[in-house]
Amino acid sequence: MFVSVLLRMSGLQTREDAARTQAEHLVPTQPKSTNVKDYQSKPISTPVASHAHIGDTATVIESNGFWPCGSTPEALDELTKWAVRGDHSELMRTMRSTRSIGLMGGMQVKVLDSRGFLAQIRRVRVLTNASGESSLHDEQGFFAADPRIGRECWIDSETLR
Repeated sequence: MFVSVLLRMSGLQTREDAARTQAEHLVPTQPKSTNVKDYQSKPISTPVASHAHIGDTATVIESNGFWPCGSTPEALDELTKWAVRGDHSELMRTMRSTRSIGLMGGMQVKVLDSRGFLAQIRRVRVLTNASGESSLHDEQGFFAADPRIGRECWIDSETLR
């Protein structure tokens, strides 16, 4: 999705590239016999990113801006479309009309659900702000450190670690 496009543009490796690299490293060496056990594979040295699973608490990865988090999977698709096209004004209009939010790097989230082929998107609940605070205190009492805390939304699984 959106993260894959950003990773390819910056020259970093995506999951698909890592899988392709892994497949290339699994070329068998010359067999000593026709026995299958005699085949050996080269070890893979490319680390594959692990993503948060349902029930895990994850951290949103750092970025220059925010990560779109859609109120529905369809809203996330629409947000991703405008982000990839670079149309910031349409992205913001879509965020308002779908009641979606943007998550900053460092925010803690709880993974509630997953969807898509190989679970590419996750439904999350925001737990903390980017500084790791869930609530603040002043003379009037306790209040949420960020208005997004407690909100649930859908985000690309590659944005979580």
